[in-house]
Amino acid sequence: PEKGWNRPELVRPNITEPSKTPPSKPCRYQQLYDLLRDIGLQKYIDLFKKHELDMSTFASLNEADLVEIGISAFGARRKMLLVISGELLETPLMRF
Repeated sequence: PEKGWNRPELVRPNITEPSKTPPSKPCRYQQLYDLLRDIGLQKYIDLFKKHELDMSTFASLNEADLVEIGISAFGARRKMLLVISGELLETPLMRF
């Protein structure tokens, strides 16, 4: 048998299985998707997925950025900008 392998189990000694417990908080992408649902803009989730935008990136977007990624509706852009600035939610998103 090869050195370092336990023949009956065919596993290396001292190697532990990865934890099967779910992460304690949602991934950074899921936080953004949940936010979009909360403000009624869930139809834009696929657009944010396509552009690989997460919550911290979303928090840094401006109106030109939103237009560039394809948010053409003025009302949707305005609502997103109000969320980013903290005017629509209790706290600004800059903490992400």
